[in-house]
Amino acid sequence: MYIMACCQVAVLALCALTISAVAEQSCSTNYNCSLNGECAGGSCKCDPGWTSEDCSVLDVIPHPNNYVPAYGFSPNITSWGGNAIKGDDGLYHMFVSEMAEGGLSGWGHESQIAHATAKSPMDVFVKKAIAIPKWSHNASPLRAPATHLINGTRPWYLFHIGTGFLHIATNPDGPWTQLPSLSCNNPAPMFHNNGTLYCGCNNGDFKIYRSDDPTKENSWVQVSAIHFPESWGVGEYIRAEDPYLWMNAKGSWHFLAHVYDYRDGWPPNPNQTEPVLVAGHGFSDDGINWDFSNNPPYFPWVTYEDGRRVNYSTYERPHLVFNANGDPTYALLSLMREMSRLRPARWKMHEITRNRMWIACI
Repeated sequence: MYIMACCQVAVLALCALTISAVAEQSCSTNYNCSLNGECAGGSCKCDPGWTSEDCSVLDVIPHPNNYVPAYGFSPNITSWGGNAIKGDDGLYHMFVSEMAEGGLSGWGHESQIAHATAKSPMDVFVKKAIAIPKWSHNASPLRAPATHLINGTRPWYLFHIGTGFLHIATNPDGPWTQLPSLSCNNPAPMFHNNGTLYCGCNNGDFKIYRSDDPTKENSWVQVSAIHFPESWGVGEYIRAEDPYLWMNAKGSWHFLAHVYDYRDGWPPNPNQTEPVLVAGHGFSDDGINWDFSNNPPYFPWVTYEDGRRVNYSTYERPHLVFNANGDPTYALLSLMREMSRLRPARWKMHEITRNRMWIACI
């Protein structure tokens, strides 16, 4: 996975060119392939972007040796969470939470959502403007498909927490208009393949809402809920947050989450998870009944083309970028570098070294 420095937005590049066939594990249904592949002849044939015996792990490509995190180095500023969408102009438009002043410890009052662009998700994104002023955080943008039109156009949506919940614009440069709100922590929006808009909310549990027209008052209706397994949060130490929801080209529902273990830290706890736990993956064929992978979808390190591997203390705020076929090609993650700053002291980080957004190529 591609990742660098102390709090940033990074990009991981994913291998979305070929289908990975794995014969080591027998399967009987596509559920045994995490709904990320097909069970054929007793083995899983993984969709592009996924690998492992049960297609549960993102197929991450080694980072270029000279990779610079996607956002936050020029100028040097703390960023934490966001996503990039390819626009009609051929550019990738990133909407990312950045701190107007100081480091991540001030996210509850200094966070604002910036708009930045790049020719490729693996490039450094150049800031254009502030899309939503402070206080706004946990940016999660969407571009409407052709099956979802508002006033005859495919709008851009920008979900977030803070002042308001959702803004709309006709193009990524804005202006952004605030829409009716929903009480929703860390919103995880997605479009169904039929054009219906859904949003998951992590309000102590994970509820999924649907809106037929988000421009109208009281349009959000709860339609489902995800009940995490005991290994994800009922126990004393394991927690789950930062959901990211999407539907693949085959119509399967999926989500990623930041799943972490409070015992993970420095010096190592003899009872902590190995490797350090940073993520979980769930999947469903109807959005109501969910299964959960036993394997984390990615791991807390970045491998480079020259063979180096750099460990990180956490990967949070997961988002994916998809190609025209609906295959995941990049993962955007927020991460911190120093292993000695894991929980319970993880948030007491150096303010000199900023938190930044990383992108990983799949």
